[in-house]
Amino acid sequence: MKERLLLIFKTFLYINLCLCFTNCKKKDNEGLFQQFENEFRKSVEESIVKTFDYSYDGLVPQSSFFINSKLKYLKYKHSPENGTVESFVYFDLETDSIRKIIRRKILFEWDDEKNQQTKNFTDTLYVVLFDKKKIYTYVNNQIVDSSFNKSTFNYDKDFIKRIKIETEKNYFRN
Repeated sequence: MKERLLLIFKTFLYINLCLCFTNCKKKDNEGLFQQFENEFRKSVEESIVKTFDYSYDGLVPQSSFFINSKLKYLKYKHSPENGTVESFVYFDLETDSIRKIIRRKILFEWDDEKNQQTKNFTDTLYVVLFDKKKIYTYVNNQIVDSSFNKSTFNYDKDFIKRIKIETEKNYFRN
């Protein structure tokens, strides 16, 4: 009986260790992000756009694409000290409202003792659909959430609106 319990315990321990090691692998959304990036590029290429070189913030490089003197596609990238955040913004072609945002956040873990980034990271991809008030969250190329976070939604809306207003003002000055 003791041997049987020991065997069961060892098997249980072995299975848990295997699960732990397989779940601790680096997870990324590279494949899915490439699809979204290609979709963005294709949308821009299929539209008759004028590219405008301007950055709302010197620390946030952006690519702006105008149709009929209105910003309709926007790409920008943040680089916080522990990772990168890249976003593609689609504005409605008929109105000035935000239609969709594709955002990829790669955040590295920080080693406080060595005061540097580690090799471990989290890679999260968000698809924000403004008209449906949905935020789809992807990890490891799999959807993990499709809820609505009002504070994230409002922050995105306000931040992008400021970028749009300032970019369009500068576009008209040139």
